[in-house]
Amino acid sequence: NISRMICPHADCQAPDAGTAISDSELAKLVSNEQMTRIRRLRNQRRAETDSTNFAMCARTGCNLVAQNDAKIERLCVCKCGFVFCRVCRCTWHGVNHCAIKDVGELVEKYRQACMDEAEDGSSKERLYLEQRHGREIMRRYRTCIEEALSLEYIDANSVQCPK
Repeated sequence: NISRMICPHADCQAPDAGTAISDSELAKLVSNEQMTRIRRLRNQRRAETDSTNFAMCARTGCNLVAQNDAKIERLCVCKCGFVFCRVCRCTWHGVNHCAIKDVGELVEKYRQACMDEAEDGSSKERLYLEQRHGREIMRRYRTCIEEALSLEYIDANSVQCPK
């Protein structure tokens, strides 16, 4: 367990055997490189277990835990100075919805999430996409794509009246 390091020796006779080793004691036992790795893993664990309050910094190579802002939804501020969106992990874009890189792929994901929700009742993915990109935007995209698919189907599977 990375969050609570104890003496690894099963036959440890120390009076406090079984209790957690402090960071200062641990630093005496391992190399600086290992200690850096342990701190990084602890930070990752903290961000994974409490994602409502923390997130790993989106800046490449930073490896610090960023604090989610309590007042502004989706805003994360890291100690390194990088400010980013917790949802799309891009630089902070204000309260605007996250940028859409591939509309076709996004709409297909949303359509699939809606179908999955109808089958098993789980709306987690649909809600995530609506939170990230906006409910009305997602519904408009889906409507446009479905209309385009309907027109394609009609063109491919119908013939013009002979009269």
